[in-house]
Amino acid sequence: MAKIPEGVIIIHIGSHASIPSDWSRETTLDDKFAKICGDSVAPNATGGIATHEHTSPTHVHTLTAHTHTYTTSSVANSSGSAGTTSQSIFYSSGHTHTGASGTSTGGALQTTAGTYGAISNNPPYRKVIFIKAKANGANLFANAVMLSESNTPPSNWSNVTELQGRYLKGAGTGADADLSTDNGSSTNIHPFSHAHTPDAHSQGNSDSTQGTNLEGRDSQAGNNAIDISHTHTVSLNNATDTLNAFTASITNDETVEPVYKTIQAVKMGATGKKEKLLCGLWLGTVADIPSGWTLVTTYKDKHLKIGDPANGAGGSNTHVHAAKSHTHTGSHTHTGSVSNHVDTLGQEGSGSAFATTQSTPNHTLPTVQTVATTYSNTNTTGDSVSNEPEYRTVALIRFEKEVGGGAFIFNVL
Repeated sequence: MAKIPEGVIIIHIGSHASIPSDWSRETTLDDKFAKICGDSVAPNATGGIATHEHTSPTHVHTLTAHTHTYTTSSVANSSGSAGTTSQSIFYSSGHTHTGASGTSTGGALQTTAGTYGAISNNPPYRKVIFIKAKANGANLFANAVMLSESNTPPSNWSNVTELQGRYLKGAGTGADADLSTDNGSSTNIHPFSHAHTPDAHSQGNSDSTQGTNLEGRDSQAGNNAIDISHTHTVSLNNATDTLNAFTASITNDETVEPVYKTIQAVKMGATGKKEKLLCGLWLGTVADIPSGWTLVTTYKDKHLKIGDPANGAGGSNTHVHAAKSHTHTGSHTHTGSVSNHVDTLGQEGSGSAFATTQSTPNHTLPTVQTVATTYSNTNTTGDSVSNEPEYRTVALIRFEKEVGGGAFIFNVL
């Protein structure tokens, strides 16, 4: 059986310990994807990155308008004096006021940017060992894997079904190949968490409901005055929201596989042999490709994805994430104050009315409802970044014919 020339790389799908003696592990491809070199990039160049993240443009949210309910209670046994006579009065108050504040204004969240957390760039892959023929060449062996531009394998070769739809990544240093464990992904799910600093907001003033059961008593005449109904103006102080950070997973339907072209992986059976048109990989210069092998130019600058070559190509080396709507929630309360008020008291019977001025509110500060708040929805987007995994460039070379070893026969006259 003709040997594979020194330096030609094929694929081993067994253990590290079972690499045949005339082959050596190509350690520069450990933990790397094989990407075919291009016109401007020679074999044996590295590129790509293990992870990527996105930065979203700055954005802001406005506070959803809201009100607060409140209650304020009277202070018992307050007193005052008559305004038009020498009579004095006594108040025995036992009542409350309720109400709702005016509508909120202000309270926007300050502008901030967001970061889509780092995730792996690895597309769907399985782990293989790239091996290189040693000096004087190396023999093929059962289950040795080469590449094919045809979906129909040669006689005594078969397609490697475990690699279908997946990329080839070198196993880690000294590690075995693994054709049963799926790794990587064709989509991105980013963790996304951020917060804003809220601005303070105000609530409009409002008049409370009328209070009742406020009794006026004429201490000189011994007559009761009429009950008083009245309101207070309630003012709420400015407040700042306690804001919840937004935490979510950002995913979109776009596929984030790198630019690829499909090629078939075929393995040799027990009675197989080196066949014309099967392909290997090459890390040397293009000028040094072994005789009888040719450079395949239709895969330039492409990552190799295993599958029926007729199914073509796809992918992109960069991607964005489309608009993603989100909001924030928070909660807050306000402190407040209660205004003074003027009461007019009338004597019972036919007596003339008299007036009194309550000089202080004589009400407790309002107890204000705590409100859960929401903000307007705003979109975030992921900027364009590279999704190429860590790779090393290789040349794709195709076996065409055996060269050398022939004898010339001359006819002697």
